[in-house]
Amino acid sequence: YPQCVFNMREALAMVVEQNRTLISYNDNKDGPDQGYIVANKLEKSLQRKGIDARAEGYSDSALDADTQWLILIHSSEIGSSSPISKTVNIALDRVVERRMRGVLAVTTTTRFDLRPEWASIRKYDGTGLTEEEIANSIKRAMDYAKLPYTQAIARHRGQQKASRRSKKSLLLM
Repeated sequence: YPQCVFNMREALAMVVEQNRTLISYNDNKDGPDQGYIVANKLEKSLQRKGIDARAEGYSDSALDADTQWLILIHSSEIGSSSPISKTVNIALDRVVERRMRGVLAVTTTTRFDLRPEWASIRKYDGTGLTEEEIANSIKRAMDYAKLPYTQAIARHRGQQKASRRSKKSLLLM
């Protein structure tokens, strides 16, 4: 959620929008696989772009209250009983409730079939792209997504206060 800064003297409100991101990859294999490698390189690329990203395996992936994005490094091994299935479904519910900004998926193989109930997830084919190119595409998607309800309210209040402050200064002139 946003951090709000309020200056009592000048009655300024500022919303700092954070893109706190969880990148989840398949950790059920022996040794690092392509998903692990992509997730960790993507994490570093997003961090260089100022995004608070962390990469975790499916079994460890949990959404914090302030996670804004879930990036799923897709694996064909995701079943309905997989822990990541529950995490993705929770994230999608939070997006609908505007408590999160979105869920994105990246593939590392040519076969890329998301489960039918995840049809609304924006997909990126990572087979022919570098992690930097994937990060650029993801950053663009993050820049155009709707704000969660709490951030939208905070931004609106900040704009109202700024508007009132400018009206007061015009009256004093």
